Amino acid sequence: MIRSELARLQRLFRHVVKRDAEREPPSHFFTPEETGRLHRITLDARTALDEQTWHDLLLPAYEEQLAQGTSIFGRQVLHRHLRAGLDDAGCAVLGERLRGLLADPARLDALNLALRPLRYAETEVAGLLFEGEAPQAPAWAGFIWVLPLLLVMSLGLLVTQPLGWIATLAAVAPLMALQISYHRRLEL
Repeated sequence: MIRSELARLQRLFRHVVKRDAEREPPSHFFTPEETGRLHRITLDARTALDEQTWHDLLLPAYEEQLAQGTSIFGRQVLHRHLRAGLDDAGCAVLGERLRGLLADPARLDALNLALRPLRYAETEVAGLLFEGEAPQAPAWAGFIWVLPLLLVMSLGLLVTQPLGWIATLAAVAPLMALQISYHRRLEL
């Protein structure tokens, strides 16, 4: 009886906690601005499609269908190829590479396994890698360590003083304001 229950719990635990190799990568949502950042950084205005043509050809929906199950990096490269296009020689070379890859399932599986960790990426980094300068931190960022210290001190006041909650609110409000207004920039 106990042994069967332990076996059932063990099966349940294995089902809930899969190994990383078996676990499906999360499907992160990336905005069109994030997906198109690599293209905008490496933009060649002579060959790239303009916004009107891009939308008239319904390429955003086509791109979404092609990019299912890919990482942000794969989405960015696909977006760049769709927006910039290829000349005849580049198209022929890419076609040969794809046909060779499809003809060799073992190589395709190995490539899929090697690129699988990229699908766990939660942020896009093309701007940081390929743009000229990294974004500058605001001048007040050096004093940010004071806010958690004030919060801890205000919690002490909350316990000892009848109106200590005012100090706690005064310490929490700037922390919440920073989170609300800068959370996207701080993620990068």
